[in-house]
Amino acid sequence: MSIHSTMTTTETRKIGRNRGKPRLWLEGQILTSAGFAHGQAWILMPHLEGITLQAIASDAEADGRRVRKVSGTAARPIIDIAGASLAQLAFTGGEPWDSVSLTYEPGSGRIEVGFDFKMDAFA
Repeated sequence: MSIHSTMTTTETRKIGRNRGKPRLWLEGQILTSAGFAHGQAWILMPHLEGITLQAIASDAEADGRRVRKVSGTAARPIIDIAGASLAQLAFTGGEPWDSVSLTYEPGSGRIEVGFDFKMDAFA
């Protein structure tokens, strides 16, 4: 009998800024560990707790969503989420978060991005 276990990894990343708009920059080891390679097609799926980055094998899996590609190089893949793609998920009037948690299972082709809210944003 074989027992399979999955190991979930969680990391924290700061939200940067580009021309005054929020930006999430992911590169290198976190992407390759999660199963994203240079040139891989992926989609962004918003939900109440954050967003999901999901690798897809074909555009048909996009279900009407915008298909994006992992940029960079094979040695250093990059996913850059900026501007409206990130800002649309914020509350009206500005982002009440300054970092995100990234959770994935190695090789899954899926990264859950959860917002870490600033406590003073609700004061």
